Amino acid sequence: MSWLRWYEALEEISLDKLCLKAQQLREFLETHKPSLKRLILSQLILIGDWDQLLLWISHTLTLEQFKLDPGYRVKQPGGGYASDWYTTGSQFQGKLAVSQGLDLFIEQQAADRQAEEQRRMEERTRLSRSHKRSLQTRPC
Repeated sequence: MSWLRWYEALEEISLDKLCLKAQQLREFLETHKPSLKRLILSQLILIGDWDQLLLWISHTLTLEQFKLDPGYRVKQPGGGYASDWYTTGSQFQGKLAVSQGLDLFIEQQAADRQAEEQRRMEERTRLSRSHKRSLQTRPC
C-alpha cells in the first residue's frame, strides 16, 4: 500500500469569502489537480482575470462538480475597489457538464457585461443630450 500525502488525496475544495490572486489560486488548484473532484468558489474577490481562470479550470481540471457563486474582481493589487464580475452563480454536475457548462457560462457572462456596458453608454448619452437641451432652453 502506498501512502499518499494529504494534498495528493484532496477531493473537494470549498473557498468562501476570500481575496486571492488568480495565479495563487491556479497554483493551489494545480497542486490538487490529480485528486480534485469537486470545487466550490463562493463570493471570492479575485485579483486578476476570472475568465482566464475559469477557462483554465474548464480545460485543465477534470471535476465532477463545480459551483460558482457571485464573484468579484480587482484589476490589480492596490488598484481600487472590488467590482462585480459574475453577478449570477452557476453549478455543474458531471465531467462533461463542468467543462462545457463553464465555457458557455463565460461566453454568456461576457455578453451580459457587454450589454450592460452598452446600456450604460446609452444612458450617459441620453443624460448628456438631456442636459444640453436644458441648457439651451434656459433664458439668459
